Amino acid sequence: VKAAEDGKEEAEWVVETIQALIKDEGYQPRDCAVLFRRHMQGRLFEQAMVLAGLPYILLGGEPFWGRREVKDVMAYLNLLANLHNNAALVRIINMPKRALGDKALSGLQSWAKLQGKSLGACLFGDFPSTVPSRTLLEESLPPVVQLMQRRSPDRPLQERALMELRAIAAEQLPALPSAKDIGLTPAAYKAASEFRCQMAVIRLQAEICEAGELIEVVTDVIDLEEYIKSGTYSKQGDPLERWDRVRLLKTLVKEFQGAGSLETWEDETLLEYTPEPQKRLEGMSPLQDFVNDAALFSPDDMAEKRETNAVRLCTIHASKGLEFPVVFVVGCEEGNLPLLRGNETPNDAEVEEEIRCAYVALTRAEKRLYITHAAERYVFGVLHGQYPSHLVELIEASQGLC
Repeated sequence: VKAAEDGKEEAEWVVETIQALIKDEGYQPRDCAVLFRRHMQGRLFEQAMVLAGLPYILLGGEPFWGRREVKDVMAYLNLLANLHNNAALVRIINMPKRALGDKALSGLQSWAKLQGKSLGACLFGDFPSTVPSRTLLEESLPPVVQLMQRRSPDRPLQERALMELRAIAAEQLPALPSAKDIGLTPAAYKAASEFRCQMAVIRLQAEICEAGELIEVVTDVIDLEEYIKSGTYSKQGDPLERWDRVRLLKTLVKEFQGAGSLETWEDETLLEYTPEPQKRLEGMSPLQDFVNDAALFSPDDMAEKRETNAVRLCTIHASKGLEFPVVFVVGCEEGNLPLLRGNETPNDAEVEEEIRCAYVALTRAEKRLYITHAAERYVFGVLHGQYPSHLVELIEASQGLC
């Protein structure tokens, strides 16, 4: 049984142990499996394995970073870091749906090509200008800055502040030619104008909030929570699970900030566009560091789709009927294994189900079984203290594990 300080240390220890088993005892990656109670627990283990160059397969699910909603929000962050990122722009220009489908996008791209510029350059110009947006806001609308920094839960006040930010953003953006000149319908032209304004508002607001709230800024401005939960975003999958994964991204930014990578963000200009590429990136380096780090975990060219000699990551339910020489049962903490849903006391049937889950997990190992738990871990952006599962205590007492 391994007691870790936090989830990150837990994942790193599991990866290091697997590497040692491969190097020193002749095991293969395919001999090892990491079992967890919920899909969302797999993210840290995916990251640790990518960083260590350890091949893995996620059984019964798609990798966290490959999820559509995660890739969409990351595209917003990439565009936020660089408004001339064409790939990110194309991905989210119609997400949420805003009358900018394939035909409208084709028209916009043709217009940009005639201008000899990127689509981002045509839509956003040099926004923000040489005047740092933080300075612009503090000089223009101190009350708005204070309101946005407080992240007031008062919806009318928030909406009024956003209207003020939109007005500032509209003044900073270059004027668009007419809908006819661009080749757009009136509806698409209006949607393109709205999209430009939303991105500008996000850029401005990101200057005056804490770094860990960046995901919240994006999702608030585009009203992503309602879009996903309403089922409009996708007819497939559970909308609540999709939204939970978006919330996990907020956790990632907080973890990144906690490591010191974003600690100076609030004192820097988000991005000042200048002709010199190097200078253009200086103010953006903290966010750019985050999106660059996240890109390491992109599943597009990773081996989990085709690699057979790979560590298996899966939920306990997905492991039924499977056995492995080496098994790591991770996240063995109260509330997680056994899993508690909400604040209600579990009924007898739920307790029995959790006992069965624990039994399934512990009996997947043919030769070696490792059980891990953490003293604290992030849950949707909030750091919580954790206690070892009472099931772990029972196992230790009966088997003499240490």
